[in-house]
Amino acid sequence: MPETQEHVIDLEADVSNNDDYDVENPVVSKTKGRPKGSRPKGGVEAAKKPRRCHVPDCGGTNHDSRNCPNKKRKMEVLPSQSPNK
Repeated sequence: MPETQEHVIDLEADVSNNDDYDVENPVVSKTKGRPKGSRPKGGVEAAKKPRRCHVPDCGGTNHDSRNCPNKKRKMEVLPSQSPNK
């Protein structure tokens, strides 16, 4: 038997008028394992040269040409020129 629209409206009214409950955010739990940045590096790994970005006028580390901040700035300055022409 399908519910009537009046019955559904009555249920919604009961839920919206009930201010007895105080809902709070759940407690944040710690994840298992070691945090990412706390791994000790060995001698060979620490002695490696960091990889550099190959975008002209950048040469930064911790990113590559796909997500280079200098490349994004250049694209914002010249939006009329598309690279696929």
